[in-house]
Amino acid sequence: MRLHPTPPRSPRREHPGYDCKMKFNVYGRFVIDVVREKDRWAMFEIVPGKRLRISDFAIPPSLDESHLPQFLDDIYHEMGRPGDKIVPLE
Repeated sequence: MRLHPTPPRSPRREHPGYDCKMKFNVYGRFVIDVVREKDRWAMFEIVPGKRLRISDFAIPPSLDESHLPQFLDDIYHEMGRPGDKIVPLE
């Protein structure tokens, strides 16, 4: 029986990429990253030096990325003032 060396692990498994990554300014109060990881969305608040996962809300997996600003506005609307907007960044 011939033994084969174990193939190296794929770097993609160790550092998985995202299917989609978007950044939003929420009413000028804070910035969040919204990423698509396989079949689900994850949200992170950006703070100096790190990202904090936001687990208070779940974005429906079927939501198209073009609808994210409106969805985020529906979630955070109580924080906004008249004329404030959720603004996509970069």
